Amino acid sequence: SIFEVVKTKKEVIHSIEEDKKVLREHKFIPIFNYNETEFDWWNSYIIELVYDEMKLNFKINDLKKRYVLDILVISVLFMFFSYMIYRLMERLESLAYTDHLTELPNRKMFEKKFEYYKKEIKRNRENMAILFLDLNNFKDINDNYGHEIGDKILKLVGQRLMHGFKEEDFVARLGG
Repeated sequence: SIFEVVKTKKEVIHSIEEDKKVLREHKFIPIFNYNETEFDWWNSYIIELVYDEMKLNFKINDLKKRYVLDILVISVLFMFFSYMIYRLMERLESLAYTDHLTELPNRKMFEKKFEYYKKEIKRNRENMAILFLDLNNFKDINDNYGHEIGDKILKLVGQRLMHGFKEEDFVARLGG
């Protein structure tokens, strides 16, 4: 190991040895033994740390590199999970405001946009028109030809409406 701990009596060590490869440090750590008249300092200990400076520096540098690498990995993971949470929130919002069959905005999104457009029109003193389209006897199509054909017709009508209006116009499916 890098450190060796040597515990000796105070009287035993009189000098500090210095070597080019091994450094020694002595720390005096008093242990108080109380008797009735005074504290007894003579039973105190010296702890000597003996270490190889090269090994210690290598170990410290290795730990610094690991620390930087750990911070980098944690940062990348944090960014990845933040992005995933953002995408999930985006997906949840999309599910909440989109009709799953036609992929048009649903009633909730229509109400939200309608309130926004009302404020904009009032502020800018402009006009607005709402076109409400109902497919008459659509229940008969579902009953006679099946729900699969009815779904295809709804998708087709939705696509044609989306392509038939300007980009700034808003098309939504209010039924369900």
